[in-house]
Amino acid sequence: MTEAPFRFDACELDPERRELSRDGHLVSLQPRVFDLLVYLVRNRDRAVDKDELMDAVWPGRVITETALTRAVMKARKAVDDDATRQAVIRTVHGHGYRFVAEVSTPVPSASPAPGNDQHAPPQAATSGHSNLRWILVPAVLFLLLGLLIWQAAPWQDRDAIVGEWRVAVLPLLDRSDDPELAWSRLGLMGLVNGLLAEAPELTTVADADVLNLAQHGAWDGPLREGVGAGLLRGLAEVHGATHVLAMELEPDGTGLRMNWVLQAAGGVAHRGTMVGDEGTRLARGVVQGVYGQLLGRSRLAVEAPLVSADPFHNEAYARGLSLSLEGRCAEAERYFQVIIDAEPTLFGPRFELASCLRILGKSEKSERMLRRLADEQRASGDGQALARVLLSLGVLLNRTGRLDQAEVVLDEALELALAQEDHELAGRVLLNLAILAEDRNDWEGSEALVDRAVLRYQRAGLEVLPGHVHSHRANLAMDQGRLAEAELDLDQAIESFRAAGDRRNEAMMLNNLGYLRRQQGRMDEAETYHRQSLAIREAIGDRVGVGRIHGMLAIVLAARGDHAGARESATVAHEVAAEAGDRLFEAVALANLGDAERALGDTAAAAAAYRESGEVFRAIDDQMRALQIELRLAELTLDQGRAGEARQAALQVLATARSRDLAQAELDAMEMLGDAALAEGEREQARLEFEAALARVRETGWSAKESRLLQKLVQLYLDDGDPVSAAPLVGALAAQEDSVAVFRLRARYASVSDDPAGAVALMERARALAGPDWDADSEAELVAYRAALP
Repeated sequence: MTEAPFRFDACELDPERRELSRDGHLVSLQPRVFDLLVYLVRNRDRAVDKDELMDAVWPGRVITETALTRAVMKARKAVDDDATRQAVIRTVHGHGYRFVAEVSTPVPSASPAPGNDQHAPPQAATSGHSNLRWILVPAVLFLLLGLLIWQAAPWQDRDAIVGEWRVAVLPLLDRSDDPELAWSRLGLMGLVNGLLAEAPELTTVADADVLNLAQHGAWDGPLREGVGAGLLRGLAEVHGATHVLAMELEPDGTGLRMNWVLQAAGGVAHRGTMVGDEGTRLARGVVQGVYGQLLGRSRLAVEAPLVSADPFHNEAYARGLSLSLEGRCAEAERYFQVIIDAEPTLFGPRFELASCLRILGKSEKSERMLRRLADEQRASGDGQALARVLLSLGVLLNRTGRLDQAEVVLDEALELALAQEDHELAGRVLLNLAILAEDRNDWEGSEALVDRAVLRYQRAGLEVLPGHVHSHRANLAMDQGRLAEAELDLDQAIESFRAAGDRRNEAMMLNNLGYLRRQQGRMDEAETYHRQSLAIREAIGDRVGVGRIHGMLAIVLAARGDHAGARESATVAHEVAAEAGDRLFEAVALANLGDAERALGDTAAAAAAYRESGEVFRAIDDQMRALQIELRLAELTLDQGRAGEARQAALQVLATARSRDLAQAELDAMEMLGDAALAEGEREQARLEFEAALARVRETGWSAKESRLLQKLVQLYLDDGDPVSAAPLVGALAAQEDSVAVFRLRARYASVSDDPAGAVALMERARALAGPDWDADSEAELVAYRAALP
């Protein structure tokens, strides 16, 4: 008898179907979150200890309590609960959690009442077909599919994804001791991976993802013992791999011997050996062997070339792939170009070259190649190759600020990925569309796209969601001022990237944690996180990443008053971005450099840096940031006492931003109008400008800007001796995320409202939050408030 669904509130939780529905609609849930919810419901008669929950939901894995907290938060959100109400999942402080909603279980689905099939999908309710059909037809189909798959691959582990093979190709073990074959470790890995991906019945894990995890696990054979259980489990959980292919190259007389093992996630292994005198030909033989084992046939015809009919070009291609995987795109470029010069119609070398050019910042040339490849693939009808090209092109267009064009291209890529049932690729495209929505301040739309991406990754069999999902959710939370939620997301992202052995993205998340601490006013911790990220970037030789971290350090050092240090970091960031041809980060670094020069009093140098930054933003068609640079130049004129000029510049930016629907630039211009009025002594006009900006901000949901405007308005009212008008704004500030500046302002309000005890308490919270960044002026305020105590 199957387990009946659990019903509570407006929800139905079906452990058999692994589905949660609310108000009749399916709710997307990560596998671990679903397991947590089921475990709590099944044990609802008691409070479940945190350690017990972690052991039950993440068996055999060491996880942080933050991961559990995040999973509980997601479970609550899925059932329309939250940490304040706790109407479904209650926190038992010092112990764990308990499911407290009233639960009813209908008649088990093994014996459904006529006309009342509890397991029928929502659309079946009005279909008119018998309920028995919904039970028998899927069961028969599942049995037939199982028989077919068992006959095609009788050795396959039954826990693998039925009918969908996903292969992870490990770096080749080179036992030849021949320095001329050093390229084969990654080159033949990439070559085999690409050839396997040509079969519509197979998908493969991206080379870079496998390489990260293999290096993290430090696996180097020996091949006869098979692939280690830990690495197998990691590739299955993190990347949805059903099989892992390992290869070993060793001398054989005057030739070479290629040994290989194809291992299923359940541990069953099949082995083979190829002998020859050319590595790329041996790789082709391995692919034929894998096709035979998985598909029951050899898909590659005997006469089919690898990339080219010319063995020299095949080796050049493999060498280029090796360099590209090592992050040495500048060196890989010449290998791909050699092949293209001789055989200009080949797809593989041109696609890899376009990808390298994009990374190297040669955007125009990369775009031309990608558009030409897209046209060719449309004509040939190769939907899978076209989807890959369009994804790369969409990323390029997004990075160069052409959001509308990027959206059109990515929409086409998504349609193709879905048609090919390539769920992992569809997830990646959806995440990039979510980034586009975020850039437009469409946070609700962005969150919906992330949820769709999660469903695709789950369909691809990924037990551990890619770190980029959590990373993007963290960015969305920070955009909307939900910093505590963002921190949980970043912790999840770091855990995912560490599980995948992805140190580069781990460093990026540490950098983002630094940014979050900066938002909270905790500059000492912010600098610590940025420097931890910098250490990883330096250790892995990521020169571009080093430059980006210096860009973040420039902002933190400026906030701490170290403007000379900020200028030095901004200069390094600019140099690295210019070397890499990364125009976006070059422009950002120039803006940071202008800020440092402004703080150091060199107005001319600041203006020059701002103007150069604006030119780059305009060159890459990033209209919003170009307008924000115009406002920075207006701030310079404001510093020089030319408030009228600053006001005119702000009005011009405001008109342009509204005509182009650029909300962030619009709001920045509205705030600048208030600053200009204040500088001219027009306090009432300043108040009106800030209040208009605040009303507009609340329409967009930009919480960080809302907090800043609230602070300016409260400051105005308190300076004018009007705490009554300040009161509702102070209440709104109290609902914002905690920061040192907000605590200090609330303390000032408490003091003028004859609440010295409240002022002292708020200042003490500010001091605890500031840590080492607590300054002498703040301490003097605290002393003064204490002196006012009765």
